[in-house]
Amino acid sequence: RKKAQQAARKMMHSGIDLNDMLDQMRQMKKMGPLKDVLAKVPGMSRQLQDVDVDDRMVDRTEAILLSMTPRERRRPEVINPSRKRRIAKGSGMRVEDVNRLLRNFEQTRRLMKQFRKKGVRRRFSGMKMPFS
Repeated sequence: RKKAQQAARKMMHSGIDLNDMLDQMRQMKKMGPLKDVLAKVPGMSRQLQDVDVDDRMVDRTEAILLSMTPRERRRPEVINPSRKRRIAKGSGMRVEDVNRLLRNFEQTRRLMKQFRKKGVRRRFSGMKMPFS
């Protein structure tokens, strides 16, 4: 619980990096099969009937993340094409898989940034801001 609070605080203040994603993957693995976890989310059990949830996806994502250096996980923008090839080879995956993971991560990062901005605006919504 304390770790979750620290992660939430970090997300709201300084953003997330691939180490956070790796931590999330490990937490998900501890919870059991992905389909069982998602089935516990209200409204998801009906939607999951037709969906094939692949638990190996978590393992594959973790393999890609573990094939990165600590610096690459901290600062994914340093990952150039040759690094992507090395990561793919080290994880037993394809470069396309590495690209997909990085693209999904960037989307998540942008979404978190929007949430942070909206949160700040909401906190100060009652105050008159200069030049607004």
